[in-house]
Amino acid sequence: MNSLILLTMLWLIPSGALCHRNKPWSSSGSDERIYGHYFPGGHDYYVKPGPLFPFLWSLLPRPVPAPAPAPAPAPSPALTPVPAPSPALTPAPAATASPRPPVISTTVRGDG
Repeated sequence: MNSLILLTMLWLIPSGALCHRNKPWSSSGSDERIYGHYFPGGHDYYVKPGPLFPFLWSLLPRPVPAPAPAPAPAPSPALTPVPAPSPALTPAPAATASPRPPVISTTVRGDG
């Protein structure tokens, strides 16, 4: 908000602030909404930027980009070691179990 106020001041002050403007000769009464009396005294004004406005604009403070977020902290090591499972609770592997059943050929060959 302060930058907006500063920008407005930099726009108005070097331009002579408010400049008088006359209605065009061809204007009708319906143009009053365009050239209405904005200020006391019945005068119409308009605002124009001064010649130094581009330079003054460059002097405005630029927003600083937000810093990158910090990386997530590494997980802390466990304070107590996890006990190994007791051998009595582990199931015994099957002695005769094989990973695949044997393949039996069903092809019958003739004598020839």
